[in-house]
Amino acid sequence: MKVSVKGIDISEFQGYLTARNFEEMKRDHISFVMIRCGTTLRASREQYVDKYFENNYKEAKKASMPVGTYWNSNAKSIAE
Repeated sequence: MKVSVKGIDISEFQGYLTARNFEEMKRDHISFVMIRCGTTLRASREQYVDKYFENNYKEAKKASMPVGTYWNSNAKSIAE
């Protein structure tokens, strides 16, 4: 039996999303969402929190959308 699920990866580049946006995703057969928490800037190694992370997480949960999160790393070595 083949099982197929579709998910979507979002970050501040998709903007400020609402529960309504996540409801629309579910209607389009998107089963889950992965939300970027932030990133480590390559040049300065400074950590940058995604400006819409908290909102998008809260709105996805409000729409009962399964959520995963990740931190984008630009590490060039294991030590980083």
